[in-house]
Amino acid sequence: YKEDDMEPKEIAELLHRDKSTVTRHLFHKHIGKQGPKPYFTGAEITWLVKETKGLIKKANGRSRVTAAVIKKKLKLEASTWTILRALHSKGVYFRKNREKPVLSTEDIESRKNFARKYRGKPKRWWLKSVHAHIDCKFFKTYLNGKMRLHAAKERYWGAFRGRADGDGLRAPYVRPRKDQKTNTGSRGIMVLAGVGKGKMLLFEFLDKKRWNSKTAVSMYTGPVVKSLRKAYPRRKRFSVLEDNDPSGFKTKGAERAKKAVGIKPFVIPKRSPQLNVMDYAIWSEINRRLRNQERGWPSDRKETRKEYLARLRRTAMRLPPKFINASIQSMRTRCQRLHRAKGDHIEEGKMKA
Repeated sequence: YKEDDMEPKEIAELLHRDKSTVTRHLFHKHIGKQGPKPYFTGAEITWLVKETKGLIKKANGRSRVTAAVIKKKLKLEASTWTILRALHSKGVYFRKNREKPVLSTEDIESRKNFARKYRGKPKRWWLKSVHAHIDCKFFKTYLNGKMRLHAAKERYWGAFRGRADGDGLRAPYVRPRKDQKTNTGSRGIMVLAGVGKGKMLLFEFLDKKRWNSKTAVSMYTGPVVKSLRKAYPRRKRFSVLEDNDPSGFKTKGAERAKKAVGIKPFVIPKRSPQLNVMDYAIWSEINRRLRNQERGWPSDRKETRKEYLARLRRTAMRLPPKFINASIQSMRTRCQRLHRAKGDHIEEGKMKA
């Protein structure tokens, strides 16, 4: 047009385009996006996300809020597919609800008060002021290749696959259900363990023992206080963070036993496993290391129950001090996040100590 002094009509003929198209590109500098106008503007999508969250909050788990429900409740003329695309543009997808303890109003208030009290404590305070963090855990025993594969699959949560290639139901892409009962061929073991001072202070097998008041008393007056006195020879009184289990830790017998041997419980709110390092770090790390040890084993390799338990103890006792200390120190970050959440559930993720 500029160099050869051609008219729009001539250019249109050369390019096999309509004259109006050529004219529009020559004389209108800002050409809008071609195609139909989006149903929702940016501001309207923001409003849609906000209203959707309001509907979910109002339903509170009693019913499912789908795209059809959103369309009906908000009286939208858009199709459900258009609504979904608008939500997806903001990263909002229909996802499976996560499993968390149900918190009562009292639980939330207790967690908020705990966070308010301890969020300002420095990292080293958690190492020095809480002498032990203890908890009970039931471990299954996997003694042969078949059961080791089952144990590995429990940790194997995903893989790359296409949407419709039919692989989703095949063995490599399926993990066992959490509530699936599996007979491993050997009875499991209840463990009472505790960490502090950068190491595993206590790792006791409660074989053939029920976790109750009587067992708790024998543990507090025996292995627990002995391990504390060994780790802190100059101390006569100890602060111990423990679970809120009413069948053992919180029984009257256990409370009397703790008082008798100089143990003062460090109380955490109920239904708060993310505030006990055994729950949020130690148990999973032990299991991870066990599965890593087994990864290269031949399928026909077998262990006796005694050998398995010895390996379990050995793995626990060899946890690196750096890992234990960093996990305990993350309590500072956890309390800060809990305070920001006003006592409600928190995102854990990776917490730097």
